[in-house]
Amino acid sequence: MRPPAPPAQLARGQQLFEGNCSFCHGSDARGGESGPNLVHAQLVLDDQNGERITPIVQNGIPAGGMPKFPLSEADIAAIAAWLHHQPMSK
Repeated sequence: MRPPAPPAQLARGQQLFEGNCSFCHGSDARGGESGPNLVHAQLVLDDQNGERITPIVQNGIPAGGMPKFPLSEADIAAIAAWLHHQPMSK
C-alpha cells in the first residue's frame, strides 16, 4: 500500500492531469473518447511514484495516438500520486 501523498502534490497532480491528460482520459481519469481508464490500468496500479508512467508520458505511444509530453519526472510523479489517490469505484 502506498503512503498518502502530500496535499500539495495531489493538487499539483490534478492540475497537471487536467491540463495535459483529461482531454483523452476524462476529467476523472476513468477514460474518455480516445484514452483508456487510468484508474484501473494495470500499469498505473503497478506504478509506485511515477516510474512506470514517466516513460510513457515522456515518449508517448504514437501507434496508440498518445502524444509525448515534455513533463518533468516530478510533474509526472505528481500526476501519478493524483491517479493513485482516485477511488477504484465511483
